[in-house]
Amino acid sequence: ALSCGATKVAWLQWAHTVAPQVFTWLGHSEGHHALSHMGDGNAAGVAAFVRAERWFAEQFAWFVAQMAALPEPGGAGTMLDNSLVVWVKEMGDSRLHDCLSVPFVLAGGANGRLRTDRYMRFDHVGHQRLLVTLCHAMGLDNPTFGDPSRGTGPLPEVLS
Repeated sequence: ALSCGATKVAWLQWAHTVAPQVFTWLGHSEGHHALSHMGDGNAAGVAAFVRAERWFAEQFAWFVAQMAALPEPGGAGTMLDNSLVVWVKEMGDSRLHDCLSVPFVLAGGANGRLRTDRYMRFDHVGHQRLLVTLCHAMGLDNPTFGDPSRGTGPLPEVLS
């Protein structure tokens, strides 16, 4: 649908908060949610969780590579050049159920609206500001996203 121009927006959610799937193809016998709560003393459980998370990363990388290989329908460059692909975890530390230091991975140039090829860390900045930034990269001008007490405005360091 993206490559033929039928839609400009797509969403893929692998699981919900209490992800029940068992990664049997990785040799797992416990669900992802149970693995996400493994303590450091359970080396096998932590290793299984890391394998599951690596699988998610590989799927993201595959999708990004597909976008990079496809020409933009009716435009210049690749679909990745003109798109924004976002991978986000729900929590920063699933064992603690905290939403601090939530990792986001951004891929694509958003048609030149984002500065790319960088690792950035924003300490004590609500992820709502990154979501505002993504909105601005897509041409919106909203000052907030969600709870305005967590910050307003985009993160100028991310935008071109």
